[in-house]
Amino acid sequence: MCRLVLALLLVAGCRPKASPERIVTLLATAEIHGTPEPCGCQSDPLGDVARIGGLFQQAQRRGPALLVDAGGLRRTNQPIPEAAEAQAQLKAHFLERTFRDLGAVLGDDLVQPEVRTIDGLKIGLLRLGAAPAPVVAGLRSQGADLIVALAQVDRATARQIARSTPGISILVVGKEVGEGGAPEQLGETLIVQPAEEGQRIVRIVLHMANGTLSTRLVASETDRARERARTQQKIAVLDNEIAQLEKDPTAEPAFVATKRRQRAELAAALAAPTPTPSGSYAIAELMPIRHTLPRDPQIAAAMKVLDAAVGEANRTAGEKMAVPAAAPGAAHYVGLEQCELCHDEAVNFWKTTVHARAWNELVQVNKQWSFDCIGCHITGYGQRGGSAMAHVDGLTDVQCEVCHGPGSQHVERPQKMRLKMPSDNDCKSCHTKDHSDTFQYAPYLRDVLGPGHGEKRRTALGEGPTGHELRHAAQQKAGGHSL
Repeated sequence: MCRLVLALLLVAGCRPKASPERIVTLLATAEIHGTPEPCGCQSDPLGDVARIGGLFQQAQRRGPALLVDAGGLRRTNQPIPEAAEAQAQLKAHFLERTFRDLGAVLGDDLVQPEVRTIDGLKIGLLRLGAAPAPVVAGLRSQGADLIVALAQVDRATARQIARSTPGISILVVGKEVGEGGAPEQLGETLIVQPAEEGQRIVRIVLHMANGTLSTRLVASETDRARERARTQQKIAVLDNEIAQLEKDPTAEPAFVATKRRQRAELAAALAAPTPTPSGSYAIAELMPIRHTLPRDPQIAAAMKVLDAAVGEANRTAGEKMAVPAAAPGAAHYVGLEQCELCHDEAVNFWKTTVHARAWNELVQVNKQWSFDCIGCHITGYGQRGGSAMAHVDGLTDVQCEVCHGPGSQHVERPQKMRLKMPSDNDCKSCHTKDHSDTFQYAPYLRDVLGPGHGEKRRTALGEGPTGHELRHAAQQKAGGHSL
């Protein structure tokens, strides 16, 4: 009877189905250093554990998924001021709780190797710092289908381990990771390197055919797009060179022919169809965590609670500490109201600039009491006779004295005590690469000079890009981010 049914199915054109492809995803981070999210002042801020969580939830919908952190999750390795210790602890606890809620494996806590089963798939996990060969063999003997090593070593050492230790499937670099590194294959081992502070994470997608796993690395669509773009650029350069050579009567024909042949080879490579991967393989990408990625709503909500807790802790601690008085004979900060008594036109112009909105930008996102942010959004922060955490009355926003120095002596004797003229070095204390990536002195100066405030110098600067235009262009390129 069974044979008859099978025969009828074959006659009807049916065939037994092949085993469907299975997708397994691994997300890897390293050296987040107590940073749940990036500075929002960047035009293209990278990082945010809520977006990492969103990526992980997406991966779980496709199949088995695991998040691993190779080390350095909770705290920075740089000294933390005593006043900011409570903030650092709150962030460390938040990150640990968030990663554990996602079922992550934390390299800092992986004292003993273990085998974790996810949807029937056995993943062997170990932390590396010494010779791992016996441990790898032990995990294989426990039935591990995949060996993931969280290596708290630099890239060069990771390569040495991969060459000397058979059996490691994936090796995650967890030390001195910087901006991250491109995935590479050394024998059977796939080496990956995330970026610090969660700015770029590694996503490894394992395509299993017929139930088998392989770390054979295949280029991702993103990698192929980059290669196509590089090829197109090379063709454009050759086109320009060939056009110039054709105008030159002294050009060697053989040399011109070589250039044309090189162009033809590149054009052929560009036009060739992309081969479809077959069998089991892996795609590994270093993924920027941009603000265009969706956020996990629960983690995002928890981060708002974290901001409130950090602010309360910092403000409470700050209220117990007085601002040091100015040194004898030195000026102290007086605030905008004193400036306005004589320089009302300049102050009115200042009120139209972004400097006048600096404090409110923090208030809108409840980060006005964060040690990460406050210093560049108020006046005289950390200065004697200035402002400090919880002591900001009259000194919120980036006022005149940020650039011109404390003004009490000028207020008392305006004709005898002149204020300093700022330079680009004064700007660069806050307009750093990490917090103000589009900063250029002259364009940004165009935004803060005007009626009553350096109007002649503004005219001398002439037409040209402004800081607002540079920042807006960068934000649009990054997807329209704004704080």
